[in-house]
Amino acid sequence: MDAMVDALRRGDESKAVGLIDSIEGAVQLGKCLLIASETGHPTCTRLLLAAHAVVDQAASNDATPLYVACGKGHDGCVQLLLAAHAAVDEAASNGGTPLYAACINDHGGCVRLLLAAHAAIDQADRNGATPLYVACDKDHGGCVRLLLAAHAAIDQAAINGGSPLIAACIKGHGDCTQLLLAAHATIDQADGNGGTPLYAACINDHGDCVRLLLAAHAAIDQAASNDATPLYVACGKGHDGCVRLLLAAHAAVDEAASNGGTPLYAACIKGHGGCVRLLLAAHAAIDQADRNGATPLYAACGKGHGDCVRLLLAAHAAIDQAASNGCTPLIAACDKGHDDCVQLLLDAHADVDKLTSDGVTPLYAACINGHGGCVQLLLAAHAVVDQADINGTTPLINACTAGSMDIVKLLVHAGARIDLRSASGTALDVAEARGHKVIARFLRSRRRAPASILAVAPVSIAERAAAERAAELAAAALLAEEVAEGVHKQQAQKKKASKKAKAKQAGASEARAPVASASAAASGSAEADQEVWAAAGNEGVVGPAPSAAADDVLRVAMEAAQYEGLVGAIEEHQALASEGVLAKARAMRERLHKKRKQESQMLRRKHAAEMEMQASLSKLSLHEVTQSPPATGSASAAAAPASEAPEAPSAPPAAVALTLAELAAATDGFGEQRLIGSGGYGRVFTADALPSLPLWRRHKPVAVKRAKSGSHELADLQREVSVLQQCSHPHVLPLLGYCLEHGAPPCLVFPLMRGGSLANRLWPREADPEHLRRLGIGASLSPLTWRQRLRILRQATDALLYLHTPVPGGKGAVVHRDFKPENILLDDELNAYLADTGFAKMDAGPEASKMKSVSNALYLTRGYLDPSVVEGGVYSAMTDGWALGITLLVALTGRSPLSIITKCEEDFDEDFADIVAAQLADATAGWPPHAVAAFKDLVRSAASGLCHGSVRKRLTVAAALATLTSLAKEDGRSGTGRGALDGSVLSSSERTASTAAGYVPTPLSMQVREMRKGSDAHKGIKDNMLLAFGSVMSRLDVIYAGKAPEGFEERINYWHRECGMRTDLKVRLHSLRIWANAARHFDDDRWRRDGPRGEAEASQLVSAVKTALEALECTR
Repeated sequence: MDAMVDALRRGDESKAVGLIDSIEGAVQLGKCLLIASETGHPTCTRLLLAAHAVVDQAASNDATPLYVACGKGHDGCVQLLLAAHAAVDEAASNGGTPLYAACINDHGGCVRLLLAAHAAIDQADRNGATPLYVACDKDHGGCVRLLLAAHAAIDQAAINGGSPLIAACIKGHGDCTQLLLAAHATIDQADGNGGTPLYAACINDHGDCVRLLLAAHAAIDQAASNDATPLYVACGKGHDGCVRLLLAAHAAVDEAASNGGTPLYAACIKGHGGCVRLLLAAHAAIDQADRNGATPLYAACGKGHGDCVRLLLAAHAAIDQAASNGCTPLIAACDKGHDDCVQLLLDAHADVDKLTSDGVTPLYAACINGHGGCVQLLLAAHAVVDQADINGTTPLINACTAGSMDIVKLLVHAGARIDLRSASGTALDVAEARGHKVIARFLRSRRRAPASILAVAPVSIAERAAAERAAELAAAALLAEEVAEGVHKQQAQKKKASKKAKAKQAGASEARAPVASASAAASGSAEADQEVWAAAGNEGVVGPAPSAAADDVLRVAMEAAQYEGLVGAIEEHQALASEGVLAKARAMRERLHKKRKQESQMLRRKHAAEMEMQASLSKLSLHEVTQSPPATGSASAAAAPASEAPEAPSAPPAAVALTLAELAAATDGFGEQRLIGSGGYGRVFTADALPSLPLWRRHKPVAVKRAKSGSHELADLQREVSVLQQCSHPHVLPLLGYCLEHGAPPCLVFPLMRGGSLANRLWPREADPEHLRRLGIGASLSPLTWRQRLRILRQATDALLYLHTPVPGGKGAVVHRDFKPENILLDDELNAYLADTGFAKMDAGPEASKMKSVSNALYLTRGYLDPSVVEGGVYSAMTDGWALGITLLVALTGRSPLSIITKCEEDFDEDFADIVAAQLADATAGWPPHAVAAFKDLVRSAASGLCHGSVRKRLTVAAALATLTSLAKEDGRSGTGRGALDGSVLSSSERTASTAAGYVPTPLSMQVREMRKGSDAHKGIKDNMLLAFGSVMSRLDVIYAGKAPEGFEERINYWHRECGMRTDLKVRLHSLRIWANAARHFDDDRWRRDGPRGEAEASQLVSAVKTALEALECTR
C-alpha cells in the first residue's frame, strides 16, 4: 500500500493503477481511495471504487474522501464519489460538511454537484458558521449566488452572533454585501456585542459597504452594547470617509457612548484632526464632557494632539472648563509635557494659575513631572511661581523631588523662594534627602538669611512688590559701598611707598571698610548711594537691621578659609551683617587674596619649564593667514554683504599648559564617578576646579578630554590647540588648557556644558542616564520644542560659518569635518557650542573651499559623511554643509542619520524632494508647517539643498544660516532662550559685519533729550527705555568686539567679569535691562513694579550710562 500511496502523491497514476490488485481488504482500499480523492486522480478513484473500497473511509481528522475532494475542488472525483453513494453531509472533526469545504475554498463546481445531490445547505461547523457565512467571509461571490439560489438561511448567525451580512461587512466585501441585501438579509441584525453590519463596516473603514447599507436604510444610530454608535467608532478610528457618509445621512452627532464620550471626544482623544473638522462643521457640541467631566479639549491636551487643540480653540471651546478632578486642559497638557498644546492654550489666554481642589496649578504639574519646556512657557506667561498645594508643596519643591536641575534654575531665576516649607521640608531639605547634590549645592549658593517665620504663606502681589523694592534698595546700597571701596583702594595704591606703609594702609583700609557706605555719601563720590537714600526718604523705607544669621554665614565662611566662598558670602550678606563681623571678613578676604597671588606665582614658576617647551604651540598655524578679503561667492561674503572683511576680534585668552598630576587630582584619578562621556577618541571627565587656570575660570567646573593611548598623533592635538587658540566666537567651545606631557595620555580642558549634547536631547533614551546625572540633568529629558531646535541649530550654524570665514589679522578659514549633534554641546539654558575641532584643518587661502586631509582618512562620522569624500573627494565647506544638512534633517525628523534620505524615500515611496514635508516632522517637537517646509528645502529640494545630489546645486552654509535666521525672525523670537525679551535675530557673523564701519552715538543723546516729550508720559518712558537699551547694547558690542553670549543678562555679566566693565555700570545696565523688559510687556502692573519710579529717575540713569559709555569709547 505504501508504494501506491507514494505513486499517487507523486502523481504517477499509471503506476498506482498497476498496484491496485496488490491491495488487500476494503479498508486498505478505502485509505487509498482517500489519497486518490485528495490528489485528484479520477482513474484510480474509479478503479478503487470498482474494487469495493470503503467509500466513506475517514482520515484521522474525520475527513472523508468526499470532503477532501470538495476541499481541493476535484470535480471529477466528487462526481464519482457521489455516484457511489458517498455520505454527502458527513462532517469532519471541525464540524464542516463537504459543502462547507467547497464554499470556504470557492470551488463552485463542487458546490453545484453537492446541491444537486441534496446536501444540507445550512449545516454549520462547530463555531456555528454555515456554508453561506464562510462564503461571505471569504468573498466568494459565485458560491454565495449558488447558495442564495438554493434558499440558504440568509440570516443564520454563528456562535458569536454574527450573520453572513456582518461577516461580509467586517471584511469589506461589497459584492457579497450587495447580494445579501438584494436577497433581503436583515440589515440591522446585531452580533453578540450589539454591533450591526453598519457598525462593523464603520469600525473597519469599509466605505463601499457603508454606502450600500445606508442606501438600504440601515439604522444609522443603532449602538453596540457599549452604547457606541457607528459614528462614534468611525471617529475613534479616524475613518474620515465613513464619518462623512454618516454625517451626510444625518447621524446623531452628539450621541454619547457608555463612558459619556461623544464622537467629537473620541476623535480628539485619538488625535484624528480630519474627523474633528467634519464634526465641528456639523455643529457638534464642542464642550460636552464624558463621565469624568473631561471635554474634547481636555482629551486632546492630555494626549498632546496639537492639531485638534488648534481646531477646538478656533471653534471657541471652553478653555478653562475643568474635569471632575479639577484639572483644566492646561494642567492636563502640563502634566504630560505637551509643550505645543501649552503654547496654544496660553496664546488663547488660558488661566495660567487656576487651581484644582488640591491646590495644583499648571506650573506645579509641569514641575513634578520634569517638563522643562512647559515650565519655561508658564513662567513667560507670568505664572505664580510659589503657589503651593494643600500640603504646602511649591513648584520648586516638586522640581527638587524630581531632580530636575534645569527646572530648579528656571524657577529660582524667576524669583522662586527657597525658604518656603512644606510637610517634607524646604526645597533644600528635599534635594538633600533625595541625594540631588548638584541641586542642593545650587540652592545653598542662592540661600538668603532665613526668615523668622518657619511656615510662610503664599506671597501676595503687594508683599512681593514691597520685597522687590527693598531688594532694589539693598542692591543700590551695595553698589555705593563697592564704589566707595574702589575709591579707597585707589588712594591706598598711591600712598604705598614702602612695605611698612603698605601694612599700615591695609590696616586703615580694613578699619574703614565697615563705614565705606557712609564715607561715600559724605564725599559725594557715590551717585547711586544718593539715589538710594533719596528714595528711602521718599518712601519711608528703613535700611535692614543687622542679622545674626548673616553673621553666622560669614563666620562659617571665615572658618573654611576658602577665598571664593568668602567672597560670595560677603557679597551676599554684607547688607545684613554687623559691622564688626563684616570688617573681620573683609580683612580675611584681603589676606586670602594675597595668599592666592603668591600661590599663583609659585605655580607659574613651577610650570615655566614646561610652558617654554610648549611655546611653539602658540605659533602653530598650518599656513600663514592672508590679509585679503574673501572672494566673491565665498561663505563669508554671502553671510556679511555689508562688509567684505569682518573685523579681527581681539585674541582669545591663551590656553594654559597643565600637568597630568593636576588633572588626575581634579578628576579623582580619572575615576568612573567623574566619567560623563566616551568614544573612539577617549573619555571625558568632570573636574570641579583647576587652580592653574586664570582666576575668573579657576573655580568653575570643567570637562577634561583624555585621549586613549595611540589614538591621537601629537600633530593632531597641536593642530586642535592651534585652531582653538585662534578662534573667538560665542558658540565655539573654547579651549581652557591642555596637557601634552611626554609619555602621558594627551588631555584637553574645556568648560563643562551641563546641558549635555544636542544628540542627548534628540534621542534621550539612548543617552547614558548616569552620565546625565553627573551633569545635573534629570533622568527624564523633555523633548526639545521646534523653537529650541531652531535656536540651537542657528547658533551652531553661525559657529560653523565663522569657522569657514577667514578673519584678516586673525584666523584663517577652517573646515570642521565632524559636524553632528554629538558635537553640538549645550549649557544650562540650551545655548549651543560647537565642539570637537580635533579634525578641523585651517587653510591659508581666503575661503574654505578645498581642504584635503593629509592622510586621506575619512574623519566624519557615518551618516554625516558627504558621498563625494567617500569617492575620493576633498573636505571643504561644502562637505561641512552636507553634514549640516543631515543634522537639520535629524533634528526635524528624530530619525537616525544612517542613510536617512534613502530611508525616507523608501518609507514614503517617493523621491525626497516630492515627499510631503509635514510627514517628515517629529511630532513631539510641534513643528509648524512653514518651518518643516523650510528645513526640508534646506536639506534637499528639486532646485537646491545642502545635500543635493548635484554639487553645482548645493546651498552654502551662509544661505542656510540666512534661512534659519529668517525663521527665527518670523517666529518673533530672538533665539537667545529668553523669548522676545532680549537678544537679536542677527547672527554673530552678521553683527560683526554690521559693526565694522563703527557707530555714531547720537541716537542715545537724542533719546535723553526726548525723554520728557509725548502726550502719554508712561508710553514715552517705555518707548525710550526700549530704544535706549538697544542703543547701549549695540555700542557695547562695538566696544568689546562682540565677544559675549547672546542673552542680554549673560552678556552684561560677561563684560563685567571678563572684560573689566565697572561694577556701577554693570548695575545700571541691569536696571536698564529690567526696565526695558517691563516696557516690552503690555502689563501696567509689571511696569509699576519693575519700571522706574518716574521720568526723572529714568532720565538720570540713562544720562549716567551715556556718560560712562562715552568715557569707554574715548579709551578705545
